[in-house]
Amino acid sequence: MHLPQQLLLELNSVFSVKMETTSSWQTLSASHRERQKRAIPSEWCLEPDRIEQLKHVGTHVEGRLIETDVVRESGLLAEAELTITQDFTAVELLKKISSRDLTSLQVVEAFGKRAALAQQLASHCSCYLLHSGVYV
Repeated sequence: MHLPQQLLLELNSVFSVKMETTSSWQTLSASHRERQKRAIPSEWCLEPDRIEQLKHVGTHVEGRLIETDVVRESGLLAEAELTITQDFTAVELLKKISSRDLTSLQVVEAFGKRAALAQQLASHCSCYLLHSGVYV
């Protein structure tokens, strides 16, 4: 299997952390978090105060991201992207792509935005490789 050069470079940057004897786990962790942050397109990044607001910090629903419908509240996804990521099964999405009702780029970007939001709110991804999925 031959992987495109850009994907190889991205994977190498994600998985080749050189641990120096003077590096602490905190330093390595901070470096990894910064790489994750840079992987998200800047137009999809939220300001820190907006992230805190979406987490409902200090309220009785703090951290209940699904319950508070944070994806819709964020305004990051357009209505069509919300529909793509919420209303269809994988089989239905494949049919829509096959019939040209949707493009694969629309689907990948919609789920990419949703993953970018989740990453900013909950740091759930170990590596975010949207660029590789879309532009390689």
